[in-house]
Amino acid sequence: MKLFYRIAYSLFIGLLLTNTALAGNPDRIGQAGATELLINPWARSAGWNALNTASIKGVEALTNNCAGITHLANRTELQFSRTNWLVGTDIKINAFGYGQKIGEDNFIGVSVTSFDLGEFIRTTVDNPEGIGTFSPQLLNIGATYGRKFTQNIFGAMTLRVISESITDVSAIGVAVDAGIHYWTGKDSAFKFGVTLKNIGPAMQFRGNGLAVKTTLSTSTNATTYALTVSHRSQAFELPLQLMIGSSYDFRFGETFRTTVAANYTSNSFYYDQIGLGTELAYNEMFMLRAGFNYEKNIFDKEKRLNAHTGFAIGATVELPFGKEKKNSFGVDYSYRTTNPFGGTHAIGIRLNI
Repeated sequence: MKLFYRIAYSLFIGLLLTNTALAGNPDRIGQAGATELLINPWARSAGWNALNTASIKGVEALTNNCAGITHLANRTELQFSRTNWLVGTDIKINAFGYGQKIGEDNFIGVSVTSFDLGEFIRTTVDNPEGIGTFSPQLLNIGATYGRKFTQNIFGAMTLRVISESITDVSAIGVAVDAGIHYWTGKDSAFKFGVTLKNIGPAMQFRGNGLAVKTTLSTSTNATTYALTVSHRSQAFELPLQLMIGSSYDFRFGETFRTTVAANYTSNSFYYDQIGLGTELAYNEMFMLRAGFNYEKNIFDKEKRLNAHTGFAIGATVELPFGKEKKNSFGVDYSYRTTNPFGGTHAIGIRLNI
């Protein structure tokens, strides 16, 4: 139980820190770095804007609320997702995750998220037209440990390594996520979840790309020295985020389920968000979902700061296989509306064995 109390304590402290930091304060917008940590790369949860903080299950929880790793459908889950981010920008996001149950109450998971931003023309002062291309690299890798403490309480923590780089400049950082689930009622119909994400020290870019060659002359200009001057970049904070959600499952017989979810997101460097979503399921094989995430000025084209306009829809087909039909293979799809650009599409596959 010590880990549970540590997780609960960290979430409580994080809530105080987030409120103290004036979460949602527009004066702090744009001051954080590594904001790719706020992007959900998984197709299933993206289908309702990751509003399922309380009910998320399996590998995709490693990004949204790591406590969900404790709800693996079987002992092992593998998942891959491909996102076409803001259609028209040529940005692609690939995510891979692995989850494993160990014994009866312990779970581990590993997730890898990679961003393909395309190629950019490399220019210099002497070659403003360009001398080749370069490709920025954004990558984060997370390792998660989760535990089922009681029949109702589940918790997990994730250690994440963040890497951002171009040819001659890079930044490396670490962050910790912590999450809790509380499920109760008949068939665990009522669910409550809290997660605090991206707790870590500031990051800073370093590398030869920040160095400049120059010359230094003596006071009489008799002697000139060639020097390389290295500039220090400004350190930047990680985008601390607190998410609190709840959901309820309405069941109609043995085959139909309707889940209604509500979620509140407190951002230290962006507007706060509140969202509502629903998911319809038939035999847990065919699912449809939709959600809307509201933030300040979301309907104002002139003042809105987010290209995503809040709406999301998604669908899942998950088919059992094997002699006892305990294994399953699923395909997920999601679409998030944007203005401008052509929306954000994601497709994913998952294997439970």
